[in-house]
Amino acid sequence: MTTALIKLLVSRVGSDFSQVPGQEVEIETGEAWRMVDGGQAVFVGSPPPRAMGEEPTPDVPAANPQPAKPKRTKKPKPTPDAPAGMSSEAASSESKE
Repeated sequence: MTTALIKLLVSRVGSDFSQVPGQEVEIETGEAWRMVDGGQAVFVGSPPPRAMGEEPTPDVPAANPQPAKPKRTKKPKPTPDAPAGMSSEAASSESKE
């Protein structure tokens, strides 16, 4: 197995190691290519050749964000001096006119 030197753009943690962004680490070439293809690292120096038959990682879109659902708000409770179906704010603005 050949190794490659990469500079991390993200942190990595395992059961017996931790690595921070900006750290240069030497890892197996296939893993290095997957990390570079995924935007998690960059090669230090020239990139090593890909393994025979290894294809670039296909572009996978980031999480598909869904539009935010409108927040449900509580309707203002009517006050005793407001007519039925009218909020206290509406009743107070109507009485000022």
